[in-house]
Amino acid sequence: MKKKILMVVTKSNYGGAQRYIFDLATNFPAGQFDVAVAFGPGPDGKPGRLAKMLGEKGVRTILISELGRDVDLAGDWRAFRALTALFGSERPDIVHLNSSKAGGLGALAARLKKVPRIVFTSHGLAFDEDRPFISKVLISLATWATMLLAHVTIAISNSTFERARRMPFLWKKVVLVHNGIETPSFLSPSDARKELRTLDPEMPDTFWIGSVGELHQNKNYASMIDAMTHIDSETHLVIIGDGEMREVLAARAREKGVSERVHLLGYVPDAAKYLRAFDAFVLPSTKEGLPYVLLEAGYAYVPVVATDIPGMRDVILDNFTGLLVPPDDPHALATALGHVLRDATLSRSLSDELLKRIQKTFPLDRMLEKTVASYTAH
Repeated sequence: MKKKILMVVTKSNYGGAQRYIFDLATNFPAGQFDVAVAFGPGPDGKPGRLAKMLGEKGVRTILISELGRDVDLAGDWRAFRALTALFGSERPDIVHLNSSKAGGLGALAARLKKVPRIVFTSHGLAFDEDRPFISKVLISLATWATMLLAHVTIAISNSTFERARRMPFLWKKVVLVHNGIETPSFLSPSDARKELRTLDPEMPDTFWIGSVGELHQNKNYASMIDAMTHIDSETHLVIIGDGEMREVLAARAREKGVSERVHLLGYVPDAAKYLRAFDAFVLPSTKEGLPYVLLEAGYAYVPVVATDIPGMRDVILDNFTGLLVPPDDPHALATALGHVLRDATLSRSLSDELLKRIQKTFPLDRMLEKTVASYTAH
């Protein structure tokens, strides 16, 4: 008899946590599990891109209209009641929780409804974000309580694994399961550039530094825009992705005098296939879990410059599989990018080693195997 899995995530947009859910939900052994995915609404109150993508693959989805990302005691109480009712009606064998809000409320609700197996995936620790001290303390306590209530916590990076298992009573309840992907399909460099130019015809055929990500605070694209003031005037920055900071970043580029060399292309479906358009890939984040886009850039054979923060270090070994720079340091970003753009031998060496590391350490089938094991191990 199939086991029933109910996966839960706070937001139904399409970021790293949603990609993780999509890859699991659409690749579990069909004869072993019956999968459904529950999530909160997008900013417009409707299901986001994750819902559409799962629906196209035949995965059942459930909208929890009460579930939102922002802290709201009355709203959180309504979301908790909705989750409790959902677990009671669905009667899942396994609840797999993702993201802080869904994790905290969902773990307590699942315990109250006596769900046999509760799994929580930590996609990075929320208290690493730039927040007031008291907020960090409260989030730390909530994270610890979530992991304590879950039967097992999956950490997707070495840093999260080591820190989580040092929390009281958790050292036997945390497992390390890195994100994994299949080999993506890519357009050729010339075809990728040709298609991207249909979105912005002003992009010349010079050096392109590329990035793919949501435009929000943790990605710190403002630092990369600042770095463009230190980079050769023939080099352009191309960012694929959308988010609440788009207008702020456009204004920042104008303020710094680099707006003609900064191209914010917005959301582009299947963005990974365009990665070979770039001469270098950059990820200037201040917080990450374990970024899928680094794995995709490695398969695309594009040299990577990233910030030296937890999650990045699982993939990028400095001066071996890529270059790491201090977070929020535009001059260091510019210097490192200059090295990979000017030094073809360095660029090839970094790309060679990154591809080998990703193929060995981050395959999708290993992520699936270890995740399924976490559903059944006791």
